[in-house]
Amino acid sequence: MSAARFELIRAGIAAIVEGDHDRAADMFAVDAEVQRADRFGVVQGREAIRTWLAPDAMEPLQVAVTALEESGDHVLATCDIRMRGTGSGVEVTNTLYVVFTFRGTQVSRMEIYFRRPEAAASAGLGAH
Repeated sequence: MSAARFELIRAGIAAIVEGDHDRAADMFAVDAEVQRADRFGVVQGREAIRTWLAPDAMEPLQVAVTALEESGDHVLATCDIRMRGTGSGVEVTNTLYVVFTFRGTQVSRMEIYFRRPEAAASAGLGAH
């Protein structure tokens, strides 16, 4: 199952960078939820996720998936990102750790973390 899940994640992230938010949202179940980084709130439902994916304050320029690890129904993606402020033009780079929880072939939950130990714990992986 890993290969199909990994491909879905890579394709969804590519769609976000390309600005194809409809295609990116299609990887989510209708009742999916996204837990934003550092508890900045939860986005619930595919339609709300589609709206949330559209850039408002930050526009994604590049996202490199540097690692994918699977544990049961969870996949932990390590992503190096480069974004630009839509108003300021300031570029920001960071590493995000994103836990995707699958129900069947769709993502039912996505959690975004700034630190790997928390993401790994959520995904049921060791903190290595």
